[in-house]
Amino acid sequence: MEPTNQAPQTTQTANSSGQPVAKSLRVLALEQPDNIKRIVHVVGLPFDLAESRLDNLIGYDDERKEIANAVRTGQSIFLHGRPGRGKSHAAAGAMWFWLRRNLPLVEPLQPGVTQNSPAVDFAQARLPIWTRFSKVLREIQSTYKAESSASTDGVVARYAKAPFVVFDDLGTEKGSDWALQVMNEIVEERSGFMRPTVYTSNFDLVEIGDKIDHRIRSRCGRCCRVELKGTDYRLNGRREPSKLMQELLEDERRAVAESIKPKFRMLGEKKWTLDENGTFVEKPSDY
Repeated sequence: MEPTNQAPQTTQTANSSGQPVAKSLRVLALEQPDNIKRIVHVVGLPFDLAESRLDNLIGYDDERKEIANAVRTGQSIFLHGRPGRGKSHAAAGAMWFWLRRNLPLVEPLQPGVTQNSPAVDFAQARLPIWTRFSKVLREIQSTYKAESSASTDGVVARYAKAPFVVFDDLGTEKGSDWALQVMNEIVEERSGFMRPTVYTSNFDLVEIGDKIDHRIRSRCGRCCRVELKGTDYRLNGRREPSKLMQELLEDERRAVAESIKPKFRMLGEKKWTLDENGTFVEKPSDY
């Protein structure tokens, strides 16, 4: 459910024609690449969905309206259809649309923050979670191992209490009976406390009951159900990465390089070190 019914704060900006347009401060915040990148990393959103919005979900005008209305009214959503129809794009669009209405902002009057450059209050933010259904099942099953530092209760709390969750690809993995029992506890708590949840699946509800669990099927039956019937967009060929996606990939590469440092490596008889770009380069012998 939405945490507030107050009207969103707005400010004046201009469109491509120079005409003034009123935009909410949250919308402006979500147009800033640095904010987008940080949200993508924190939420766990795949990089290729960083710019997926309901507005650019092409060919699904009625479905976009249905999804947007479900988000506005705090409903959960079950998106289904054959592979490549845009279910993950639609789910990401629903998540970004939710953020437009619920993202905590730093007060505009604080130093360095202006009406046209609102800052996200990440310290107070309770952000959504994006995950694959199969990943959660594996997380649950891993808590049963003696060497695991995670607990089943911790996994349940993480996914059951988050303000908004996307469970992508429901039905790709069945899991053990015990993992499904715990997963059903998560789904049931989210449903009972009306915490908005988006499920995507290649299967309809009847198939979900047969392949996964009839209890989860029943909970999904309460959702706003949207079927995407378009063509397989993946058959249109390779998509060139956008500037934002390239920056996310570069950030990831740097993070990996940082995590594998030591200061230098010995490869054969040569000593190598990381340069400022995170690349191993040969160093002089007196290094």
